[in-house]
Amino acid sequence: MYWNNEGKYEAEAAALNDLVPMMGNCDTYKGEVWRAATKIYHDYYNNGFGNHWMQPAAFLITEVDLPESVREMLFMHANGNMAAGIDNELELMIDTVIVALREVEDKPSTVDMWEFEPDWQLKNKFWEEEVEEDDWDWDYEEEEY
Repeated sequence: MYWNNEGKYEAEAAALNDLVPMMGNCDTYKGEVWRAATKIYHDYYNNGFGNHWMQPAAFLITEVDLPESVREMLFMHANGNMAAGIDNELELMIDTVIVALREVEDKPSTVDMWEFEPDWQLKNKFWEEEVEEDDWDWDYEEEEY
């Protein structure tokens, strides 16, 4: 999973990848949390954060206690703000998600990360990063990962 295939938790990442289908949402909670994290990770390394992924970011922030530097990076770039040089935050995000999912008993997934509706306080945090009104479209149809 890690971009360089030398991640701290490479074997656990590979096992979590098995929970994520090629298309659509996951059957399990752990799978859906991992899907959100890997969508963001993939977009950085393949598109420089050129895509919009506010719902997956909001879902991930709600479900995992991420370090502040990772949360700020997500708020800054979730609306398609291109970026470079934030590899350390992304690796920390992936590591944190893996460790958090170790502690969680898996259960059936009840939410699709693309349909996640955060509370107003979390939505406002994304807005604080000067997101254009058009960038926050909860009905935005994007290719599923």
